[in-house]
Amino acid sequence: MSFGASYIYAKGKVDWDKAVTQFNGQVNINDEKASGHGYGFGFYFRPDPKLDVSIAYRSAIDMKAKNGTATFKFPTQTPYSLLKLNAAGQDGFSATLPLVEEYTIGLTYKITPKWLVSADFNYHGWERYSKLTLDFDNAPIGNQTDPTILVNPKNFRNTKTFRLGTQYAFSNIIYGRLGAYYDESPYSDDHFIPETPSYDTFVVTGGLGFKLKQFGVDLAGGYAMPKARDVNNANIGLYGQSKATAFYFGLGLSYNPFY
Repeated sequence: MSFGASYIYAKGKVDWDKAVTQFNGQVNINDEKASGHGYGFGFYFRPDPKLDVSIAYRSAIDMKAKNGTATFKFPTQTPYSLLKLNAAGQDGFSATLPLVEEYTIGLTYKITPKWLVSADFNYHGWERYSKLTLDFDNAPIGNQTDPTILVNPKNFRNTKTFRLGTQYAFSNIIYGRLGAYYDESPYSDDHFIPETPSYDTFVVTGGLGFKLKQFGVDLAGGYAMPKARDVNNANIGLYGQSKATAFYFGLGLSYNPFY
C-alpha cells in the first residue's frame, strides 16, 4: 500500500461585471490577488496482481478576495456621492468563493497483459456554494439589512461523476484508449446562471499513446453531449432554453530520465 499527501495553495483573479439596475449602470468587481489554502491525500493498494485500487480526497478551499476594487459606471457621475464612491467611481469590496471538496475512488483491472479496464467515481461537495456574498466598503447597493452587503443566491447541490475507460496495447510502443463519462450539473433549471453554465453531460473520449524509450506522447479527444436546459431563473430574470456541444483535444508529452 502507498500513501500520499499534498498542500494546496490556490491563486485566482476576480473579474465580474454586474448590473446596478437602480441607477441604470453597472459595476466591475476586480481583485488580482484572490487566494486560498487546502490539502489532499490518497491511498493506493493492490489487493490482487490484476487489480489496482486508489482512494483520494481533496479538501474544500475558500478563495478569498480581501482588498478588491469595485468600479462603477453610470450615464453621469450623480450617483457617486449617493453611493459614497471616490472621484474615480470606485469602492472597495471583499468576498469569499467556496471551492468544493472532492472524493474519488478508482479501480483498474488487467483483463490480459495487454488489456486494461478502469472505472472511477467522483463525489463533489458543491452544496457549500449556496450563495456568493459581496461586502462593499461603502456603496449601499446590497439586499440585506446592512445595505453594503449583496447576497447572490446560488443553491448548488452535491454532484457525482462516473467514468469508464479501457486501454489496449497494440505493441510495446502504441496504446489505444476509449472511454466515457457522465457528469452531473450542480444546480437545477431554476438556478441556472450564465457566468458558470452547467449541464448534465455525457462525454465519449478516445486517444492514442506512444512510448519511445524515455519519451511518451499522448493524444486525446472527446465529444461532449450536454442535456439541454429549460432555464427559469426568476431571481435574475433569465428565461429560455440553453444548449451546448463541445469537442476537445489534448496533447501530452512526458520524459522519464530513469528509463
